[in-house]
Amino acid sequence: MKKISILIIAYNSSKIIETCIESVITQQYDNFKLFIIDNSSEKATEKICQKYGTKIDYIPLQNIGYAGAINYGFIIANEQESDFILILNPDVILEQFALYNALLCANRFKKAHIVGFKQVKVFSTVKLEQEKMCSSVSWTCGCAMLINMNFISQIGYFDEYYFMYFEETDYIKRTIKKGYQVFNSNNSEIIHIGEESTKTRKSISYYYLIRNCFYFTKKNIFPTSKLKGVKYIAGFIKNSFWFPMHPFRFTALLIGILNGLRILIFKKTKDYNIIYTKNFFNGLKNPAPKEPDLD
Repeated sequence: MKKISILIIAYNSSKIIETCIESVITQQYDNFKLFIIDNSSEKATEKICQKYGTKIDYIPLQNIGYAGAINYGFIIANEQESDFILILNPDVILEQFALYNALLCANRFKKAHIVGFKQVKVFSTVKLEQEKMCSSVSWTCGCAMLINMNFISQIGYFDEYYFMYFEETDYIKRTIKKGYQVFNSNNSEIIHIGEESTKTRKSISYYYLIRNCFYFTKKNIFPTSKLKGVKYIAGFIKNSFWFPMHPFRFTALLIGILNGLRILIFKKTKDYNIIYTKNFFNGLKNPAPKEPDLD
């Protein structure tokens, strides 16, 4: 049986994470180890995890961002000698056969690096036939992704410069660019509540959405067509502004645009940046740096 490291990345998630945990530990596949990486080191989340004893490894961190937490998960998966890592948002609920069916899909194709899940509002009792259970896609939602650890050395890690938002889209683009495949497992159903962890910090969320749109465009669209890149950014900005708007959100969006323009003009790009997990990759036990200020 393939060994899996399951990683739930938490941030102020105590109100919703227990349902996610329950859906994981009741999966009809048991060769896994569950880790909770808590980017907020929230006491309430820690208490929930303690209820499950040895079933969960709780890892409190200073906020190293979503991409940083995933990269930390890769380190854990390597130490565990896992074949796959399953990345979950804390507001995801897995149907009991979701993991098993995702593994069937991953093992069916030699170059399948990422397998996504099917989002539904209500779990279905009817499953698709084998020939229809996997769909090749160019994007899948980062809230639930099964990643093959065998290809990490070829594809690399998540880009920690994103901190939050666009990091999974960037990683998927790189996966396809390097000749590997992304699939959706159509029999792996999840319910995704959505946006729970960012409800209390919307201004900084808007900042990263706008800033990272510019960064993603420079990395992934400008190399083939600057015109398409400009249109993509313009459309994204247009959809981000509506009135009336809270002054804090308006300010965050403006700062995001200004820093996005600076990125377009000055920042050199590469496949990925290791920033917040650098000490962990170097084998050190130093605490991770605090969340950066709006740069």
